Amino acid sequence: MAQRYQRRSPLLATLLTKVGLALWRPSGRPDDQTLLSRTHLSLLLKRFPAAMRRWRWDDDDRVKEPIRWPITSEREIQDILYLILRSVFDDVNDEDPNPKVGHASTRSDFGIPSLRLLVEIKYIYAGPAAEFKKIEQEVMTDSVAYLQRATHYDEIVVFIDDSTASVEHHDLTRDALTKVPGIADVIVVSRPGVLAQGSSTPTAKKGERARREGCPGEEGGGSQEGRATGTVCSQDHRRPVY
Repeated sequence: MAQRYQRRSPLLATLLTKVGLALWRPSGRPDDQTLLSRTHLSLLLKRFPAAMRRWRWDDDDRVKEPIRWPITSEREIQDILYLILRSVFDDVNDEDPNPKVGHASTRSDFGIPSLRLLVEIKYIYAGPAAEFKKIEQEVMTDSVAYLQRATHYDEIVVFIDDSTASVEHHDLTRDALTKVPGIADVIVVSRPGVLAQGSSTPTAKKGERARREGCPGEEGGGSQEGRATGTVCSQDHRRPVY
């Protein structure tokens, strides 16, 4: 085809040649893996907030029988991301166990062998800076274990969902984690605004529930142990949550 237009337009002939080489491979079929790269994965994850625009959270005044899909834990974020990633990448492995070394074994959230990438998902349950610091430490520790034991992966993309919308901490956490060897990208997103109007609250981890047993008005009734350890109670920092 390029030869047909070569005499009329050398520029058009060159363009057709480049397009043909980009879309065609020796196998004789279009290459459907051309766009599938780590950059493409990062773009997908960064579009997560925009995709949540159609997340179902009906208004009582507008719908006779409202339907609401609460998001209260890391597991639900994993489920949503699996739907997104599996629609694009054929080889997504969920909770892929890494080879055991010594007495310890690790399990990453998602693995994409074709990209040699792991995807680690974290969920912010509370907004204080201490929660972000804890997430940073967990990711740093896990990244070393994942890449030392993994035989099919070279890098990690970290996805953090912040249910408290504490955006003032996002850049600091992102900057800290992108400096860690092996971490290719860090995406931090906040909960959709429409979900902030709901009454559901995040499901705290066991350790978080135990720390809150010392809060007045909460489970445990305000024990001396809780006050002695400086427990920060929910009424001290009320925030819109999922």
